[in-house]
Amino acid sequence: MNNHLLLYLFYGLIAGFSEFTPVSASAHQALFPMLLGFDSTWPMLRFFVHAGALAAVVLLYWQRLNHIYHEMRLISLPPKQRKRPPDIEAVLDARFTAMASVPALIGAICSAFLCRSGINLLWLAVLLIFGAVLTYVPDYVPGGDRKTGSMTPLEGLLLGVCAGCSIIPGISRVGLMLALGLLRKCDRGYILDLVLLTSGVMLAEMILVDFVSILISGFTGFSFLRLTGCLLAAATSFGGAIGAILMMRFLSVKPGFSGFAFYGWGLGLFSFILYLMV
Repeated sequence: MNNHLLLYLFYGLIAGFSEFTPVSASAHQALFPMLLGFDSTWPMLRFFVHAGALAAVVLLYWQRLNHIYHEMRLISLPPKQRKRPPDIEAVLDARFTAMASVPALIGAICSAFLCRSGINLLWLAVLLIFGAVLTYVPDYVPGGDRKTGSMTPLEGLLLGVCAGCSIIPGISRVGLMLALGLLRKCDRGYILDLVLLTSGVMLAEMILVDFVSILISGFTGFSFLRLTGCLLAAATSFGGAIGAILMMRFLSVKPGFSGFAFYGWGLGLFSFILYLMV
């Protein structure tokens, strides 16, 4: 296979996997191209990678998304027309996720501009180490059983802010949102699902931003080879995202997520060494 296409394959895999784990997706998507001389700023590549990751969320959470959709339709009806009481928890999940998606949208818009800027390796190292600390600490805080029914609108907005901050290289969307949820005594499995669903919403917002960027750029740099690479990246992004979500579900049962902190510290040290070498 063409070596250039292999880069697309690996980029999609790394991007899809890092989108749903407590490691910075933006850091990986900045370091990988820098080390291998790979241009990842093309809007169409970002569009396909984000689409592949979103498809994984839709596939694995289809039943829950379908349930939430029907409950929202049910609650929109007048009480006398309802054949059964709505599932209030599903309705609250939808409203909470929608609330979190507002600040996340700002981050999605900003991401289209930040992806074109250079990467500061020193700040990347600092933020990776800081993010790893946030991933490590919550697993050693006494757990809780809170769900959306006992969470406040402010907490929903804060989750959205955490999602939006993930556009900064070194900050993990999943890691930051999980840290907030666990420190606020949320049930580990429940907050993970809420975080992943919110991540899916932000990915949908980023896809919309990517599409607008494609229209503005007028398909600059388009070629059949690059389109093939984008399709390959979408496929591996989908596979990486599936693997990441399944792994995170497994870790939420008992082991916890603190193991990712050691990887984050290692990546931060690696970035600092690169900074000294450049």
